Amino acid sequence: MSWQAILQTLPLLNIDEAEIFAPPREMEAAIASYNRALVNMRSDSADIAQIALRKLVISYPLFGPASLLYGACMIEQGRFPAATELINRARLAGLKPQESRLADSLAERIAQLTTDDTPQVNPSAKPVSLGQSSGSSVLERTHRPTKTRMASRKEVQNVLRHGDVPEQEQTRVFSERSPQEKFRLALIGVAAVVVVVVLSLAITAAVRSLQSAKASKVPNDRERLAYLLTQLDQLSDSDPAIAGLLADYNAFITPTTPTTASAEMTTAASVMPETSASSQPSPTTAQSAATSEPAGSTTPTDLLTQVYSEYQAALILAKTDALTAAEALLKAKKTSEGLDPSLSSPAVPMSVTELTAKISAALDQYSGKAAEILRVQGKSAYDLKDYQTSLDRYLRAYQLQPLYYNGAVAYYCGRNYQALKQYDLAKPYYELVIQNFAGKELAGFAATRLAEMGFANPPTTAATTQPATQPTTQASQ
Repeated sequence: MSWQAILQTLPLLNIDEAEIFAPPREMEAAIASYNRALVNMRSDSADIAQIALRKLVISYPLFGPASLLYGACMIEQGRFPAATELINRARLAGLKPQESRLADSLAERIAQLTTDDTPQVNPSAKPVSLGQSSGSSVLERTHRPTKTRMASRKEVQNVLRHGDVPEQEQTRVFSERSPQEKFRLALIGVAAVVVVVVLSLAITAAVRSLQSAKASKVPNDRERLAYLLTQLDQLSDSDPAIAGLLADYNAFITPTTPTTASAEMTTAASVMPETSASSQPSPTTAQSAATSEPAGSTTPTDLLTQVYSEYQAALILAKTDALTAAEALLKAKKTSEGLDPSLSSPAVPMSVTELTAKISAALDQYSGKAAEILRVQGKSAYDLKDYQTSLDRYLRAYQLQPLYYNGAVAYYCGRNYQALKQYDLAKPYYELVIQNFAGKELAGFAATRLAEMGFANPPTTAATTQPATQPTTQASQ
């Protein structure tokens, strides 16, 4: 069967049956353009179809059916190498059985045309005569398939008028250079090479000196901190908030010991070895050795101070690295939520509840930008079929914002688990998309993936819960 006959029986493409080759919003428009091009090719409008197919092939290289139809257009134009490349690309992207038969038929057609396309020579063609004055045509038609142009009347008369006049010949005489001239030219060439080398070395040295000068002018961390503290100190006279911040900073780096102590503290200190203020046990600890903490362990007060320090560092880091700052804020939020609300520390100028609220507000501010960075990295790794790296990026984005990008982050978490054959881990992410985005196109894709893995589709009721079977060590998988 010829490829034109197979083309007439080729069904239109359905979005539910197509492999994902673009974002969900673009796939519907691309498949509709492909179906119109298929209809145009069936109705002998291949020139119109070729315009649409060319855009699809350039925009979506993994859209196999579009590359296949564009290869058929290249065959009609006689561009066989391009058609062969397009057919091979379509096969690599994945084709259905009927599309594969069309690809085989096109390949056979290319092989037939390339073996039969040999130049034909007509032995009966008469030679061109320029010396006759009988008014006959200077050019005569042959049986070659290419078109020929008949000479105009003016061109015929010009050839007949000047046919017997020989063309002027010009003889050029070159003089041989003497050995002295050759030596002088060689010296000039060597001097030019030396000048170029010297100039390049001088430019390289100048560039390196400028780079080293710039590097030497960059202040170190201590100089930057000193400059920042100086500026804040100047502004603290007119701004109470900055003055409070400086006071908190000074209390944090040089915490002071309380000036008053209870009678129990004084008694305990008199019988205990002399230690630093930060390592002295509390009165309750001195009275009960069974419940005392081991030396060097982190107390709740120290943990509160650490959370506050991480929160301050994340705010500074967010200006240059939103991703690292957002993940640090997420870690600090989880730690602060486990602290006792009544806990306090001299180095922390706020309560645990206020600190947790500030960390949550900062996390809401930077988590979207960080999730977008991770989503772009995950999509690039997924396109390269590096599913493990893609899974790591999408899971980190999911921890920051589970329903980010209209559910696409959760969907690709399940897609990567499915590609890694971990179907039980992929299932809750697909179910989350179906429950929270019921009626959306992405929810239909998620239902299709569940059916592929052999799971029944869950009810499509709106919800905001995260996957119940979410692993606790997703980021490390």
